[in-house]
Amino acid sequence: MPDIQFIRPLREREGWSLRRIAREFHFSRKTVTKYLQRTETTETPQYVRRNPSPAPQMDPPRAVIASWLRQDAEMPRKQRHTSRRIGQRLREEYGATAAESTVRHSVARMRRELQPAAQPVFLDLVFDPAEAAQVDWGEVQVIQDGQSVTAQMFCMRLAYSGACYVQLFPHQRLETFLAAHVAAFEFFGFVPQRIIDDNLTTVVQHVLHGRERELNPRFQELTAHYIYDAVFVTPAAGWEKGLVEGLVGYVRRTDCVPLPSGPDWDTLNAALKTDCLAERVRTLPRRHHTTIGELWDHERTTGASRPVTWWPVRATSQAMVRHRRVPYSVPASRVGQTLRLAAYWDHVEIWIRRRVSPPIPSASLANRNDNGIITSMSCV
Repeated sequence: MPDIQFIRPLREREGWSLRRIAREFHFSRKTVTKYLQRTETTETPQYVRRNPSPAPQMDPPRAVIASWLRQDAEMPRKQRHTSRRIGQRLREEYGATAAESTVRHSVARMRRELQPAAQPVFLDLVFDPAEAAQVDWGEVQVIQDGQSVTAQMFCMRLAYSGACYVQLFPHQRLETFLAAHVAAFEFFGFVPQRIIDDNLTTVVQHVLHGRERELNPRFQELTAHYIYDAVFVTPAAGWEKGLVEGLVGYVRRTDCVPLPSGPDWDTLNAALKTDCLAERVRTLPRRHHTTIGELWDHERTTGASRPVTWWPVRATSQAMVRHRRVPYSVPASRVGQTLRLAAYWDHVEIWIRRRVSPPIPSASLANRNDNGIITSMSCV
């Protein structure tokens, strides 16, 4: 308000009273007092509410919300309720009709009463269609066969459309990393031009100068087959792939609250795949009111479609072959020959002259004989 430049000089230099200033400028004396008490002339007086606005619709579920927030203190830090998730559960489980903004303000006030929370900061990244995808891993707690299990969660997000693919694994070994990429390519229907990854030790053997990396040969075969550029972030610089970093947290807070439950990995992953497809109807910020599904369909027409295959790892030829120090039996007639062993996260396949054995459960899932050898080979 431009009159402020005259109020202070008239008060301090000319000695005008508050009543005279208010009369001359047609202000109330309270307004004149506010201007005189401020030190910065560029500020505009703001209305400050003394008491929070009433929210009678939030009084009945207040005890329920408080119990959820207290339970979150014992849950994994990245799998706790957000205001949006609390509003969803109130509508689904208790039939609440409060607006989302009302729930958000009430939950924020209750959080301040229980424990102050930090506010995250995000940056906007712009990409061309099918230009890039970002990859990240995270840990989540799941209930498998009645037991609490720590699962490794693979997340890939297309940078242009925001479409995502999420899959759970028991570990982050090389075969898991490769199988997850192949499954994501099949899910999206094309291969992006470049993929931004973390510096996992299973893939990056040595971090060289700048962006240079010494990579695992098997991973180099994957990138050569699918013809995409592998880009690795600077160590301890997760903001370089902020889109997928946000996805990991989003999946933890929405799809993993309450904890997912299922008898096996296939059941858990089937539910996550359904959730990924359901994201097609969402609209991400700064996407010009276009849904994820519409942008994803546009990317499919732009991206390169390539066959989805698996990549083998080589094993020595003996009466048994070893992979990760685990012995697998082979026919005695093949002793001394060179075999190929394709390792997946849940099973292995042994190839002999273009013939493949039935899938053999991996070491963590298979039964061994008295000598500790996994016997499930029928390919001759």
